[in-house]
Amino acid sequence: MDDMTDADAFENIEQSVQDIEQAVRDIQQSVEKVETAIKDKWTSLQSIGGVLVAIWIWYLAVDLWHAKWRYALTYDVDSEKVIIEKMPHDCAFLAAPLGGACQRL
Repeated sequence: MDDMTDADAFENIEQSVQDIEQAVRDIQQSVEKVETAIKDKWTSLQSIGGVLVAIWIWYLAVDLWHAKWRYALTYDVDSEKVIIEKMPHDCAFLAAPLGGACQRL
């Protein structure tokens, strides 16, 4: 049963070495993927900056939404006839509350 020749044993060793080499290559590729993911990760400062930019864009969108030209286009009137009153002081985010909730007209 143990009629294994030297050539068969050598072939088995070569196959084992090739399997090990392939396993090492697979591990190396996995480690490189992890390193790339870590390098591409946003830093905390970049994340905070992204949130601040998103908030700024949100406020900009609100101002554009309540603009004279948008109301003029929506209601098909001249923009000279559109009047948007100034926001009251109690709508300021960092100001002390002075009354009821703020509403835009």
